[in-house]
Amino acid sequence: MGAVESEVLSLMNAADLRVDRLTSHYAIVDDPRISDGVFGEPRDLWTMVAQGELDAAIVPFDDIAEEMRKRPVSRQVHMEPISSELLFVANNESWQERRREMEDLLMLLRGAVEARGKVLLVLNVSEEHLQDILKLLPSLRSPTVSPLAEPHMFSVMSVVSRNEVNRLIPELLRLGATDIVELPITKLIRGSH
Repeated sequence: MGAVESEVLSLMNAADLRVDRLTSHYAIVDDPRISDGVFGEPRDLWTMVAQGELDAAIVPFDDIAEEMRKRPVSRQVHMEPISSELLFVANNESWQERRREMEDLLMLLRGAVEARGKVLLVLNVSEEHLQDILKLLPSLRSPTVSPLAEPHMFSVMSVVSRNEVNRLIPELLRLGATDIVELPITKLIRGSH
């Protein structure tokens, strides 16, 4: 299985899509938000989507996508990038009829892309060391701080880069953190502020 196929399957699993079986190229996807999408040769998928045989498909964002975008078939499909490697194509009629469902699906797929390379750190810290810990922790907006049942103790949660976590944990311990837990993240959806 190639890198693009692996990425498609990784994203579909992270977005909670059901993968029925692998083919030599992509996969057969069965999700109630869109019709079954048969993943085969990208050129065939473009044609099937444009002709209305498929509501939507995920194709590599590569030379084939560029080639198909230049052909008349591109006027019959709606295109949305999922990542720098993957492109979501939908039949124009299906996009109009089921736009909300497809936008929801795209949100989940993009959330899976955004979550890659990030983990959730959860730790406990005393009130005395809280500010030192907060200065050290990166976060999306601001770490979440919650009081514990034990007086003057707090739980802190923060999303951090997987690349930074092994450097951060020893520093957090030195600053007074305890009970550090590292959790994988499958989706990261920011929403509106």
